[in-house]
Amino acid sequence: MLVRQQAGAWITGRLMIDPTDHARNSQAEPQLYPANWLVWEEGTITYVLFGNGLSQRDMIQIADSLGD
Repeated sequence: MLVRQQAGAWITGRLMIDPTDHARNSQAEPQLYPANWLVWEEGTITYVLFGNGLSQRDMIQIADSLGD
């Protein structure tokens, strides 16, 4: 797949913690949630979009809308 004219990778099902969950007990295991990831490189910069509510198409549209 192409993202902003570059080869990209779509990763689905990867787990992540909720970064807004400040009530986590540091001794407890964090709650993990499924997430989708869109990854691509432009030159020496690696870009990553991730979330659990967007489709691959939506994430590519967001990436394509980023300024140069």
